[in-house]
Amino acid sequence: MDQNRFAHGGDIYSFERRFHQTPVDFSANINPLGMPEEAVEAYRQAEQNLIRYPEPVCGTLIKELAAFECLGGSFFLCGNGASDLIYRLMFAAKPKKALLMAPTFSEYERALRAIEAEIDFHMLREEDGFALTEKILPDIAGHDVLVICNPNNPTGTLLGEKLLKQILDECFKQGCLLCIDECFLDFAAERISLKRLFKEGAPIASQLIILKAFTKTFAMPGLRLGYCMTSNRELLHRMVFCGPCWNVSVPALACGAAALQDKGFLRRTRSFLKTERQRLIDGVTELGATVYGSKANYVFFRYPDEELYQKLCARGFLIRDCSNFRGLGTGYYRIAVRTEADNLALLAAMKQIAEENG
Repeated sequence: MDQNRFAHGGDIYSFERRFHQTPVDFSANINPLGMPEEAVEAYRQAEQNLIRYPEPVCGTLIKELAAFECLGGSFFLCGNGASDLIYRLMFAAKPKKALLMAPTFSEYERALRAIEAEIDFHMLREEDGFALTEKILPDIAGHDVLVICNPNNPTGTLLGEKLLKQILDECFKQGCLLCIDECFLDFAAERISLKRLFKEGAPIASQLIILKAFTKTFAMPGLRLGYCMTSNRELLHRMVFCGPCWNVSVPALACGAAALQDKGFLRRTRSFLKTERQRLIDGVTELGATVYGSKANYVFFRYPDEELYQKLCARGFLIRDCSNFRGLGTGYYRIAVRTEADNLALLAAMKQIAEENG
């Protein structure tokens, strides 16, 4: 794999320069239904407000988020995508020693490297289906922060309520901050979250912060909009001052608030994903892949052809080669769930490649 490639999915620009065409992008896990119509219209109307500064503390959007998440507005902070909040969190918390899963989203490690924190890794094992288990509990001791992605990226594995509670209990005992990234949770059929602890005022919730984003859920990665939730007011206050003012743009604020108005959007999304995700799982399995997790809007699998990424690129498809994830190697791939036509086209291309391989 070319190590100079961008570390994440969605780099259609390099693809276009190399292949002189726009790919069918399966590398970025964006909602296949696209932006809600309300958000598209809000973007058009936001043009007249571009001569103004954005609302400083995102009050209008936070009011909508509070209703959406069934929480009070004082629990929220908005950011320029979830990645902005990851960096703000690490600069605010200043952990000396952190614990991460592997494989998982690489920005946690990058943010921790930026503050020169010591990092330990809890390796997710293939024999466990790359699922996080109770084996992590004794590893929490001695760490200042633990980051968990639920569902995990790239594997799509989900945590149940029992294990989530066990992990938070242990973090509370050890004085370890628990950050749970739920950016893909709204895509899952089972959506277990500990956010209710904020409203309940549970002391244990002071060690918890939850990250979410509009990026994938509402298909607006180009606008950059994320948010976090915590009852730890001191931490939230420090995070505010670990980044610039006006960090969320006028169009992002307008589109975010508008997207939340479509109350049936996520229900329709999950219904669509149920069918199309299974189509991809069945299709790649028939071609010899071993599928793991895959409970969100993407499918993670191991495939015997270690050149699948390059071969699909040559056919106009961009998938996520997962060999640059810590804990993975060649032969691991992630594909987003897209439209029925796109999914069928990808499977047809993979079948053709398999036939050519003999």
